[in-house]
Amino acid sequence: MDRIVVLGHKDHGKSTLIGQLLIQTNSVFESRIAEAKRASKRLGKKFEPAFLLDSFSEERAYGLTLDTTRAELKYKGAAYEFIDVPGHKELIQNMITGASYADSAILVVSAKAGEGFKDQTRRHVFIANMLGIDFFIVAVNKLDAVGYSEQAFNRIKGEVEAYLKAVGINNFVFVPVSAYTGENLVALSKNMKWYKGKPLLEILHSRVHKKGHGHERQAVVLLHGTVEGERERFIAGRVISGKLSSKQQLLLLPENKKVTLLSLLVKGKKSRQAKKGENIAAKLSVDVKEPKGKVLASTNADISVGKKLPAKILTVSGLSSKLQINFNGVLLDCKIGKLGRKTDILTGKPYKHGKIFAAECELELSKPIVYSSFAKYPELGRFILLSDGNFSGFGIVNNRN
Repeated sequence: MDRIVVLGHKDHGKSTLIGQLLIQTNSVFESRIAEAKRASKRLGKKFEPAFLLDSFSEERAYGLTLDTTRAELKYKGAAYEFIDVPGHKELIQNMITGASYADSAILVVSAKAGEGFKDQTRRHVFIANMLGIDFFIVAVNKLDAVGYSEQAFNRIKGEVEAYLKAVGINNFVFVPVSAYTGENLVALSKNMKWYKGKPLLEILHSRVHKKGHGHERQAVVLLHGTVEGERERFIAGRVISGKLSSKQQLLLLPENKKVTLLSLLVKGKKSRQAKKGENIAAKLSVDVKEPKGKVLASTNADISVGKKLPAKILTVSGLSSKLQINFNGVLLDCKIGKLGRKTDILTGKPYKHGKIFAAECELELSKPIVYSSFAKYPELGRFILLSDGNFSGFGIVNNRN
């Protein structure tokens, strides 16, 4: 299944766009549409397709997406999962979580007067690209609000294209849409005959994403705790790569100790195998103390253990001398060692001033951790950056040279 994150400013129409796609592809029950219509009426609004996604009352009342929301649809035999992420600055952590699972992005930018290409949208683009997304469909929205003007579309297109190229993104396509009226989403609009391209969903369908790497065949389990059975104590974790089999020989990291998988539970039941994406409970040939953050892996999996991380960080606030990272639930003190060139994420140019920037660096940690490059195993290659105990940014582990 192809996963698409939908990015953009808080009121530029992300949820509305996904809602209309669900309606136009018959991917939502009539009862749910009826409930969304009743909710719209209660709030004194016309029917809001966004209400098909925004399930919380606060979201419906104030037009905000507070958390990541997922919606699935099928089109011409292919399955797609859309991840709607919050657009406002205060919930950037939620946006990072949603974007880190996506293969491509739809960037929604409003052409309505007074809206346009906002700073928050630029942050979304930079973060998504930093997380490995290299293909963007730019949906220039609300063309109905500007009389379906080709000039308005071209104005936004020029501004966004300049930014994409400035931050090193060259794989993108633009499409003019009206999410509210459902135009140029699944079928071409009669009101924008000047547009000679394909509708948005057809553009997405024509680009098939199939990520697959040899390393994904290696078994890797990220541990996050223990489960106490009636008579036994199991370690608990999630398979992030490959398959596990009962009696399999594995490495326990960071100890670098060979262990045997004696028994395996999936969904609370004994199983011979577990595959990527499944949560497991397991009994090993050795006792594992404090399993959170530790890893079980095939002996030939490309995973590292160390106190120095080659990283790329993005800050959203000033950094103090008391820095920590949250790495898969493990909190570690750290400091920035070597610091490379800083980039202003709002312009793509070298950083001059302010608190928001991106930079390559080397992080020095208080104790060794198990990690890999984000490109190989995302779960072992991303972290949250804390300053004086407060969220101040995030980072990914770079490829080792």
